Amino acid sequence: MKLSYLFLAIIVITLSACNLNNKHKEQISISIIETTDVHGSFFPFDYVRDKTRSGSLASVYTYVDSLRNSNNNVILLDNGDILQGTPAIYYANYISDAKEHPLSQIMNFMHYEAATVGNHDIEAGHEVYDKYRAQLNFPLLAA
Repeated sequence: MKLSYLFLAIIVITLSACNLNNKHKEQISISIIETTDVHGSFFPFDYVRDKTRSGSLASVYTYVDSLRNSNNNVILLDNGDILQGTPAIYYANYISDAKEHPLSQIMNFMHYEAATVGNHDIEAGHEVYDKYRAQLNFPLLAA
């Protein structure tokens, strides 16, 4: 019982400390854009099937860029499973000896705010994952 009153007192004190008479009545819009299960789809083209496809980071960039040009309050996030899945990402992970991973370059260029790690993001092994992670300009939040 005493714990309930203590908890209630803490809530009342906390709420009373809040400024409920906010002088700034301006409404702010925030657009939160989230990608997930991209699976290495950089381009809107399926090179295995030799045809165009919907869904790619290039398509996302076009959309996000248009939002940012009309509204500066855009948050771009990724939910993981991005580091495998297409011939382009396979080449980057296993064949290319480039110093920079193309996915980290693309995501930095797109100005992602944060990302999480999916189970497929660690399949290529420590060397690939660590290189990708070290080159990001934003945090990886969770696994």
